[in-house]
Parts: sequence; C-alpha cells; structure tokens
Amino acid sequence: MKRHNHLIVFNLFILLLFFASALLAKGITVTYNQAKLGLVLQSLSKMTGIKLITSAELAEKPVSAYLEDVSGEEAIDSILKANGLYREKIPGSDIYIVKESGVAPVTLKSETFFLQYAKAEDLGKVLSSLLSANGQMVIDNRTNSITVRETPEALSEIKNIITSLDKVIPQVAIEAVLVELSTDTLKNLGIRWNIESNFFGPEIDTSFPYSESYTRTVVSPRRGTLTTATQEPQFTLGTLSFATLTANLKVLEDKGEANILANPRITTLNDSPATIKITKNMAIAPKITETPEAGRIVTEYEYRDVGVSLKVIPHVNSEGTIILEVEPTVSSATPSTVFKDAVDTNERTAKTKVMVKSGETLVIGGLLRQDTVEKKTKVPVLGDIFPFLFSRKDKQKGKTDLVMFLTPRIITAEEAKQISEQEKKRMEPKDKEE
Repeated sequence: MKRHNHLIVFNLFILLLFFASALLAKGITVTYNQAKLGLVLQSLSKMTGIKLITSAELAEKPVSAYLEDVSGEEAIDSILKANGLYREKIPGSDIYIVKESGVAPVTLKSETFFLQYAKAEDLGKVLSSLLSANGQMVIDNRTNSITVRETPEALSEIKNIITSLDKVIPQVAIEAVLVELSTDTLKNLGIRWNIESNFFGPEIDTSFPYSESYTRTVVSPRRGTLTTATQEPQFTLGTLSFATLTANLKVLEDKGEANILANPRITTLNDSPATIKITKNMAIAPKITETPEAGRIVTEYEYRDVGVSLKVIPHVNSEGTIILEVEPTVSSATPSTVFKDAVDTNERTAKTKVMVKSGETLVIGGLLRQDTVEKKTKVPVLGDIFPFLFSRKDKQKGKTDLVMFLTPRIITAEEAKQISEQEKKRMEPKDKEE
C-alpha cells in the first residue's frame, strides 16, 4: 500500500513538472498598472511556478507593464530589468531573491526631425556614431526626416547637433574677366603678385611663381599624335580689390589699352566644383581614310577645345574667407612645324590652393602671348608716290598678356536668385531697333 502511495506521489510530481515547464514555454499575457512589486511577483510566481521573494521595502515599489504572448521567464526578466531589478537564486534552493541592480531604469523618448537643408541620409551617417546602446534611429528619405529614440540626455545632444549641421549651404558667386593687356599696362594695375599659397599646401612642391606642366601635342593626319613636355613661361598669381579692378579696367578699355575678351559668371555651392571655359572648338587636323575596294577617300576632321578654361572649387570658412582650389588650363593651336596639313596644340596647366576674402579679386597671369606686328613707315607725300624709295615695312614682336581676374563672393540664397534673374536677362537677345 505504501509503495502504491509513493508511486502516485511520484507521478503527480512528474505531472506538475510537466505542466510548469509547459507553462514557462507557453506564451502568457500580463497587465500591471502601478501595481505593488510584491503583488506582481506573487502573480508571476503563480503563473510560472518560479518562486520569487523580495524585501519589504521593494515590495511597495509601483510597477507598470503590458506584455503579450511572452514566455514566463521573459515576462519576469523584462519587468525586473525595466525597473532596475534582477533576481538571484539562493544556493541550494529553487527560490529567487529580487534585488535592485544599482542601475536606474532606462527611459527612452522619441522625436522626429524634419531637415530643411541637409540630406537625411548624409546627416544620419554622422548621428549613427553618437547613439547609445539603447538608442535607435530611422531615416525617411521621402520626407527628408530622421526619427531618433534615445534617452532624454542623448536626445537633447543629438538635437543640438542637428540644429548646428542643418544650415544653409553657402553659395559662392564667381565672376571671371579675361583681359588682353600689354605687359607694361599690367605693371600699373596695382596687383600684389606672388601671394603666399604654399601656406595651404599647394598641389605642386614649389612656391610662386611656380612651374606648371606644359604639353605640346602635334597632330598628323596620317601618323597620329606626338606629345612632348617642355617648359613655358610660368603662371603667376596675385590679388587686388574688386573696386580697383573695375575702375582701372574701365579706364584702360576707354584708352584702348585693355581688351576684355570674356566676362563669364557662375554660381556654385560650397565645396562643389565650377568650371569656366572660354574656348573655341577648332578643327585640329584632317583624318583621311582610304577605301581601295570602293575607290573612295573619306576625310574627317578632329576637333579640340582651344582657349582658356578654369576649374575652381571654393571652400568657405567660418570667418568668411574662401579657400580656392584653382586649376587654370591654357591651350593654343598653331600651324605644325613637324607635319604638313596639321596643327600643333600647346597646353599649359597648373593646380594650387589660395585663400582670398569674399569679394577680393584673384589675378592669374603668366599667359603670355607673343605677336608679330607689321609696322609701315613712310615719308609724307613721297612715300605714296615712290613707295619703294620712301617707305619701308618693319616687323616688330610684342608681348601680350592674357590675364584672368577671378572674384569669388559668398552670397545668400536670395542673392543667388537675383543673380540668376540678372544673368537670364543678360542672355536674352536684345530687340532690334526698327
């Protein structure tokens, strides 16, 4: 009889273990609203079979939670962790004591930031490294917004960072004037030459005036191209005020001592490249293709841009100054001295960085061009009657300098709009006078 009773007790024990394990594994749903911790632990113990006790002081702690379809252990551990508690098993028993972990419960808040100027994707890369272990971030490119879930302290810091970074991107209006000047006239413009650009680390390892790369390309209609590298006159850089430039150029132009070849304007964003090209697409050489089968000779011309081009990348500093990455390129074409029916193209280019103030004019010189001028002298009256006896022709070589005046100016969005409207009107064809 005793043996039979022992067997019944054992079976009941196994059955209880089975139901307790099944209950722990089975999903449960709990809801507590400012309930005392002691009552919560009692409720969880009944549902899960896990024995939980705590101190009289902690038993009065208010607890709120809503968990749906979670295991018994997940429910216990989640509620304890959210309230800065943990459970510790008493050695040699199946009872757990609930204690304070010493870590305050983490409170998270969510806030959505709609960006005005910065791209959410780009700014998100910066903020991702600032999130705490509990922080989360969602980027919505469609609305250009960032939603952050963080602790109040971290959220406040992130908000300040977003405010400091989500600002209008500075725009730079660049006005270029390409002028043809004599060397003597250029000396009287009041230009401060040889400005210190190596302070910012020029791309080439020399100080101004520096040697730039010079390439001569000879194009042959049948033999292809031949390229050689030599040295040409150096580019030089200088600065002067925009007011001085405007006043002097006007006077020189009226006197016929300056010839303004082009005056392009362009607006670009901070750190974005802008290219100014004052070039002509020239036929360099004919490309002759013979087809013996058809008995035809086909001639096609190779074209190349020849003239002055300038690539500029402005970098605006907080002080209002501008660091310009400047890359001027000058190319020209002359009848070939090597191949018949071909043209030699000469190209010079340089690259450096300079710092100027907003509205200050950067001068790029050294684009020297040597011209041969035919000058005729004669004796009055007799020179017209007997030109061979009383007149003569002399060829004189003179140097002309092509100078690029570059004036960058930091502008607002409204000023950029006004400049755009002005340029649009300037490009419109003028009505013909009847």
